[in-house]
Order: sequence, then C-alpha cells, then structure tokens
Amino acid sequence: MNLVADDACLNVKGKTVMKWDSTKKRYTLQKVDRDGKVMKEKRNEAGKIVKEGKNSKIDPTAIYKQWQKKTHLSLQRPGEREDKKMLA
Repeated sequence: MNLVADDACLNVKGKTVMKWDSTKKRYTLQKVDRDGKVMKEKRNEAGKIVKEGKNSKIDPTAIYKQWQKKTHLSLQRPGEREDKKMLA
C-alpha cells in the first residue's frame, strides 16, 4: 500500500480560498500561501497584473532598439541637424 506524504501538497505555490476581507466586509476569493497568509498580486500604475519571471526586468536599450526597428527612426544626436522630413 502506497501512501502519499502530507509534505507532497506543500509544493503548491498558492491556493484560492474564501477569506474574510475586512475592508469590503464580506468573504472574497483570495490566494493563500502555505502558512495561510494572503498573497497579493502585484499591479502596475495602470492596474494590470504584473507577472514575475525572467522577463520582469526589461532592458531600456532593448526597448529603444525595438522602437527603432519598428519606426525606422532614431533619436537626434548632439550637434546633428534636424531632418526636414521628420518635422512635417
């Protein structure tokens, strides 16, 4: 007879349970960690949920290179004359 140890269920990152929310004064679904503490989802300024992982830290130079590829433009260098086509 094979029995699974109780420690096997501890590998779960989060579990959704009904917990009392004191600010809303009602029970709400909330993610809870192994210790029973509520896990909060991180949100950005726009209110969208931010996922953590490898791509959570974005390199600013990579963003600029992506923009440059998409728009076929570049920022003006110091001392460089303005392009008349860009201003129109």
